Amino acid sequence: MAINEFEFRYPIQVDTNMVNENGHVKLASYQEIIMSVVERHLEKINLGVPYLIAQFNLSWVLMSMSLEIKKHMQSGETYYATTWATHKKGIIYRREIIVRDKNDEVMFVATTFSSVLDLKTRRLSLDKAFHNSVQFPDSEELLSAESRIKLDGIEFEKVDTRKVYPSWIDNVGHVNNMRYGELAYDALSDKNIARIGELKRMEIYFVGELRANKTFDMLSTSDDDNVLIKGMLEGEETPAFVVKCLF
Repeated sequence: MAINEFEFRYPIQVDTNMVNENGHVKLASYQEIIMSVVERHLEKINLGVPYLIAQFNLSWVLMSMSLEIKKHMQSGETYYATTWATHKKGIIYRREIIVRDKNDEVMFVATTFSSVLDLKTRRLSLDKAFHNSVQFPDSEELLSAESRIKLDGIEFEKVDTRKVYPSWIDNVGHVNNMRYGELAYDALSDKNIARIGELKRMEIYFVGELRANKTFDMLSTSDDDNVLIKGMLEGEETPAFVVKCLF
């Protein structure tokens, strides 16, 4: 029997630790909301990480996340989210998330692109048995989004050098994706932190794994409306991750 994903609705509480000193929702808090909704939902439809590890030695891995903010959320308020899969292209799965307030007004919409990681090889899995078992109907897409970003010809300036600490590592053995929003927030200028309440769109691209004790540089470039931030592992030519903010 096909699962009707639209029948599930998840409450979200915006706590004080999710906003900054000006009461504005921080970058990582949007990630926290999105991933909390998706993880709860995947458990509901029997595709959660514990099940995948036990049955296939696989884990969901996030490749990118894009969101558009329609109205900014407030601390202490409860909101409600719905999520559904839109399509699968090869081994890449696209999923939509919409968050509304108690009056059904849309706060933000988001899209994630995910695949599954083989925990033994640390590579994306091509396991046909798994991929053939996961089928979703094509559904409505909420925003224009891609799983990858092109950075050709863009010049960046170094902002900081960071180290991966053991406390950052999750059960899959790498830095949990929600940490990347914190890293990007720390790399913003004071001016851009002060106007997080004006954020219109955020995109995060996960290119490579950050593992324990690795050192990486944070680099940034910006104009009046856009900020691009990337994390570069020492000795690597491609970024481990990229975050784009549009004000």
